[in-house]
Amino acid sequence: RDLLWREDQLTAVDNPRIDNPLKLINDGKTATLDPRLAGLDHTPEVGRVHAITTEVHRLWEASRENTYRDQLGDLSPHLGGFQIIFCDRGVPKPEPDTFNVYDAIRDDLVARGMDRERIRFIHDWDDRRLQLFDDCNNGQVDVLIGNTEKLGTGANIQARCVGIHHADVPWRPADLEQRLGRGLRQGNQNGDLFEAVYIGSGTHDAFSWGTVSRKAKFIEQFYRADQELRDME
Repeated sequence: RDLLWREDQLTAVDNPRIDNPLKLINDGKTATLDPRLAGLDHTPEVGRVHAITTEVHRLWEASRENTYRDQLGDLSPHLGGFQIIFCDRGVPKPEPDTFNVYDAIRDDLVARGMDRERIRFIHDWDDRRLQLFDDCNNGQVDVLIGNTEKLGTGANIQARCVGIHHADVPWRPADLEQRLGRGLRQGNQNGDLFEAVYIGSGTHDAFSWGTVSRKAKFIEQFYRADQELRDME
């Protein structure tokens, strides 16, 4: 209701510095990712964090006995698959006692029985990324949470990747391609890769995903270099 009221006021206010359509969309995306990011009430076992952790925990249970080979080709003593959660909003902040989606996801997974030490944030490993990536491939990490900027390129963590979860919508098709490329690539020892997209009912999410899809189709048309093509949408 707040967003609808603000939309009605745009013409009356007519000052983009105070409010504008892009700010409305941004605030709406933030609130639908998790109401607590906007200072709103939160209902346990409802919402995106709950949906994500339900799927992550299910896949963790299903793959925790998987066997893998190490970098030398020998059978690794460490069992279990590895999952990636991409979330560009609600990242950890330096200010204490500030709500963020990353901690909310980890706390929920720990409450479900997963090991807190095996759920890591890319933001905590800026100066030790190679060590983090080795741990992911060697069975020391169950879940890695990061944003597209920090985790979308240069992360060779595909060896045990059983699932990729999109908590929010990337801005560009290239971002989505980079996300999927963390697991859908040569060197992944799993026969299948689970991918999950989380969309809030009655929100801007579906439109945003549709926009990314249309951009991707347009770019694919261009890359095909079809000399008979005369129109692109």
